[in-house]
Amino acid sequence: MNEDFKKGDIVLAPLSYSDLVNDKLRPSLVLYHDIDVRQLTVAYISSKVPANPSLCDIVISLGTPMSIRGV
Repeated sequence: MNEDFKKGDIVLAPLSYSDLVNDKLRPSLVLYHDIDVRQLTVAYISSKVPANPSLCDIVISLGTPMSIRGV
């Protein structure tokens, strides 16, 4: 695992399809990285806005100031 990842970095990470056989690389935001236990937590980034966002979805509009985005 790359030890240079920092919280806030944008990386490419494999995202598995629902068949759990295939995957593709998707842009992701690094949320947490612990080198000692080799743990990396990411949030996948999508340009698709869900019609009915769930409580887990965070929709960021183009007009949102960078300080509010937290990235």
